[in-house]
Amino acid sequence: MNLKAFTILVLIGINSSISFAQRLSPFGAETSQRKYGERVNRNPYDASLSYFECIDPGNAFVVKENGKEFYTLYFFIEDTLTEVGFRVLSPVPELTSPNKGHLATEDFYNSKNKSKGFNSFVSISKADELEKRNELLNYKAEPTWKLIGENDDSKEMENSENSLIRIVNGKNNIFLWPGLYRIQISTSENEELIGSFLLQTGAIPAVQLSPFVSDWRKL
Repeated sequence: MNLKAFTILVLIGINSSISFAQRLSPFGAETSQRKYGERVNRNPYDASLSYFECIDPGNAFVVKENGKEFYTLYFFIEDTLTEVGFRVLSPVPELTSPNKGHLATEDFYNSKNKSKGFNSFVSISKADELEKRNELLNYKAEPTWKLIGENDDSKEMENSENSLIRIVNGKNNIFLWPGLYRIQISTSENEELIGSFLLQTGAIPAVQLSPFVSDWRKL
């Protein structure tokens, strides 16, 4: 991959004999959940996004911190949200492919490692500073990051080695206020990140948590 080519492709449309919705269960929100005995029903998020990637050595979104690799995405929230959710599936399930309105990197289409996966770990952090987008370009220091959510193995996922987080505004003294945020995807083991993954995000109210960039100054 050309390290200068950070472009994420927005898919206009892909014909498929099996729809994406049929392949994966809907991503439901915590604030809409209803319990019926042991069963929990959740309505899908008002807005959701699917992001397809395949990590090869030298991927421009991978950074090293204390010897560990993290696939890092930055995004900006313009207004206070009620809830956000993130789930990571690795490898991308067979028969699951990008569809209309989804995002996919060039590496997802070109990599020979799509069948490989990793035990995903996902964390979400918010910058203590930078609550207005126009502050980003001239901010010289590295932001101070506050962890607001993380997950390793989720029992809710079909493959329990995959990860899922839901964050509700005001719960556990965590607030989804406007500002700069960071998603980091890694492994629960200290190993090289190699293979495909699908990141799904959801939000209430209906806003898209994108664009995702490798450098927060470019937001």
